[in-house]
Amino acid sequence: MKKVLSFVLVLAMILGSVSMVFADFTDDSAITNKEAAAVLAAAGILEGYTDGSFKPAQTLTRAEGAAIAARMLLGKSDAAKLSTVVNPFNDVKATDWCAGYIAYCVSQGILAGYGDGNFGPNDELTVAAFGKMMLTALGYKADQEGFVGAGWESNVGSMMVKAGLTDGVTTTNNSGCSREVAAQVALNTLKADLVKYSSSSTTTVTAGNATVVVGGGDAIKETY
Repeated sequence: MKKVLSFVLVLAMILGSVSMVFADFTDDSAITNKEAAAVLAAAGILEGYTDGSFKPAQTLTRAEGAAIAARMLLGKSDAAKLSTVVNPFNDVKATDWCAGYIAYCVSQGILAGYGDGNFGPNDELTVAAFGKMMLTALGYKADQEGFVGAGWESNVGSMMVKAGLTDGVTTTNNSGCSREVAAQVALNTLKADLVKYSSSSTTTVTAGNATVVVGGGDAIKETY
């Protein structure tokens, strides 16, 4: 499975390579999650800027989140080859730097548009929204885990804690997701268990304005 292989290979590089040279950012003194920022930059998942800075407090955008997820799942080089020949959304041109990443993440169910034909590539992500992306990348199903609809932020936050994605993260669930928090959550994701479901059978039940997905089994650790 491509997703499993990519996670394993990236994690092996991060944890097993004694020759890895960590990035030395010009604003290193402002970075709290130094290890996460350095590891993610060294792995090519979340890099610094051309001026040598990391900008740890800058809030992550939806386009940047898509790039991070794609690089984690495919590896930096393969993710860089992603492209699309059509505009994936009204506000995302096929020639935009993020178009391939966004199209890929949408195809994998990691991100979605707003329903009006727009994606909002420059809109900021909250910690919960980025956490939802990471959980989905690990194999959690948004509809079955309550990551959509009323109370989704709380459900995502609870699962992030359970999966270990909040280790070393002190910010609140609904706060804007800074680059250094994103680095920590992403690093925790690389260390977390991939999951699959004990049953693929689900039933969607609609009552009034409420829709509930029943069945599908529980998320269990993926083995490989």
